[in-house]
Amino acid sequence: DVINEELVGVAETAWSQREWTIQHVLFPSMRLFLKPNNQMATDGTFVQ
Repeated sequence: DVINEELVGVAETAWSQREWTIQHVLFPSMRLFLKPNNQMATDGTFVQ
């Protein structure tokens, strides 16, 4: 039981770190480098 609780704790920590990386590294870089052209940005086709 102690080993299982420890493994769950390690998994939760790893998942929290992954979520932080996605939110603070991956999403901002996607916003920076994936820019639609003007027509797609204004008519909504880029988000489809």
